[in-house]
Parts: sequence; C-alpha cells; structure tokens
Amino acid sequence: MHFSMSETICGALQQDERIETCATCSWEGGLQLPEVAVAELLGSNTRFVPYPRAKWKKWDLYVSSCFDVAWLARHAPWVDTFHGVGEKWIAAENRLYMAHPLAARYDLLLCPNQRLADQFQIHPEFLKTTEALRLTGMPRSDLLVRLNTPEVRAALRSQLRLKPGAPTVLFAPTYGMDGLAHKFGVEVIEECLCAGANLIVKLHSCSYLPDPRYSGGVDWRERLAKYNNHEAFRHLPYANLTALMLAADAMITDFGSAPVEFSLLDRPLVFFAIDEQAKLRGGDRFQYDMLCSAGGNVASPKQLPAILPTLADGKDTHATERSRLKTCFFHQPGRATENSLNEMYHWMELPVPDNLAEKYFGGKTAEVLANPGRFLGLPEEPTSTEKP
Repeated sequence: MHFSMSETICGALQQDERIETCATCSWEGGLQLPEVAVAELLGSNTRFVPYPRAKWKKWDLYVSSCFDVAWLARHAPWVDTFHGVGEKWIAAENRLYMAHPLAARYDLLLCPNQRLADQFQIHPEFLKTTEALRLTGMPRSDLLVRLNTPEVRAALRSQLRLKPGAPTVLFAPTYGMDGLAHKFGVEVIEECLCAGANLIVKLHSCSYLPDPRYSGGVDWRERLAKYNNHEAFRHLPYANLTALMLAADAMITDFGSAPVEFSLLDRPLVFFAIDEQAKLRGGDRFQYDMLCSAGGNVASPKQLPAILPTLADGKDTHATERSRLKTCFFHQPGRATENSLNEMYHWMELPVPDNLAEKYFGGKTAEVLANPGRFLGLPEEPTSTEKP
C-alpha cells in the first residue's frame, strides 16, 4: 500500500538511465514477501534493499508516503507524497491528521490538494522551511485518469469474467466496528446480487486482521465463501483497488479515501452515511458532508433495490456534487506525477527528461492491455502440463 502511493513516480524514474531506483521497508521484520513478488511489485529496474543496509547508504533522494517511517542514519533530501487524499481528523488538536508535526522532518512535501495546504498555513511549525510544501496533486491517482479508456476497461472486465450485460458494482467499505462492512456488509451483498448486478467485494486490508477493532470479530474470508460460486460475485481481497475502480460502473462504500478517489471517474457513488464514522473520524465533517451529497446519503441496504436500477439506466442525479468533490480534493488530476517529478528533479539538480511522465503512462497502458490480470492483482492461472 505504501509503495502504491509513489508507484507512478518510481515507474517514471525508471525511464531515466541516469537514475538508479531502489526500495526498502522499515517495518519490523522487513518485507515479508517472496522475492518474485517483490520483483513484480517494483519492476525489473528497481531493486529491494533491506532496511538495515538502506539506512546507512548515502542516497541522493529519499521518498516516502507515511510520516511514521524510520529515520535514515545518513542525511538525504527527504520527500513525502502523503498517504492518500481521505481526511482523518485529530479532534483533540482540531487538525487534519496529515497536517502532522512529523512533517517538519521533510525537505519536500508533495501536497495533494489546497485544503491540506491550507492546514499547513495554519500550522507553519509543522514545516521544515516555508519552501517545503509544494502543491502537486496525488501521483497515485493519476492512474485513474490516464487509464480510464474503453480499451482498458474492457480488458479488465473481460479478465474478471463477470456476467455479461449486467452493471458492475464495487463494494469497498472501510474497516472497523463503525464501518459499513461490520454493520450491513452481508445485507449489501444480498441486495446487489438479488438485483442482478455483478458485485466485486474489496474490503479494506485491515478487515482481515484478527483484532475485532479492525475486523469486527468476523472472519470475512469464511463469511463470504458461501457466495464464491455465484457467477456475479467476486471477493478479491488482494486485488488492486485502482484497477477495480476502473472496471466498475458504480461504487458502494462508506467514509474513507476510496469514494474520494472514485470521484475522478465521474461514475455513480452510493455512500452510506454512518454517524459514528463522522463523529470518530470526520472532524469538521467537511469530507463527510461532501460524500453524503455526492453519494445519496444512504442509511440502509433496504434502499438499494430502488437505487441500483437507476445506476444501470444511467439516471445520475449527483454528478454536480461529485464534480465538486473531485475539484476540492485533487489538484490537477492526471498531472500530479509530472508536477512531483519536476520538484524532485529540482532537488537532485538534474534536468527533467522530455515527456518523462508521458512515456511512463504510455508504457503502463500497453502493459495493462497486455496483462490485465497482473494489473488487477489476480493470481496467475496455472499452465497446463498435460500433453494433447
């Protein structure tokens, strides 16, 4: 998840032969993935360096996406891309979570939107220098803009092998006891399948943790297994959420980053308004209230039979509100990677190669069309070894 925040930046840098790109993981225990999975995640031109070695190496630039990463032992210019666009609020301090005191460690902050930038204006003590903050947009979300083509969507939907002729709904709720999955998860699934929709279920990764604070005390793999043989149902816990958004006709969700990012695609959103989430995470309710307006302010799964047919018929009554959501939370969507690269190359005192971001996105599009299953994050299908 952390790597995905800077995936487009890393991919673009790989096009420049002057630059060597490496990745590390500072979590306790290191990166717990097989070597082949690391290679697929990072690409052939990026190597993984274990953190005990990485922290002592001299880097020309260090890029992270979360404020709680460990220090490097040797100084390097430090860039942060922030951790999504969704807003969580620190009520005791009356501030956005991402307007954080630890931001003062960073030489360069690539800010996703003006609202967060304004928070740093209120808290200048959170900035290392007055020049540290740069309004660039969210690089990760550029993929939603750049890959939103009929060809890519058709390739992804074909790979998912969904029921033809039916609308495809993505159910992507957040985790926790106050979340939609815990409160109404099974009911939402039943209503969608009864309505004849294709349903893709992508729960938040924390929903699969054994701690009830995250999972609600539910083993979701076991709970949803009974639907696995349904032709219109796909439970994809390891899939790429960006790819699933591109494939979907509509999204059902609750408070978090996912519905904000989905607004970039200008497709119907069904937002469940859960007051406990607004009180616990919503702070000044700015994002929460905008999502209510953009997603219909739904209170119960029993409303879905009336809502789902309108999605299939293209009767969209909340396009204006979704447009406001997109405008507020994304600065220059589709150009955030280019903006971020310009700032990073300035720090490295190197000229930016011509069309660097464009070359990356062109290559990425070709890669997705050639292997949509890999972009979706689906497991590789076994190759038959039987002789004909």
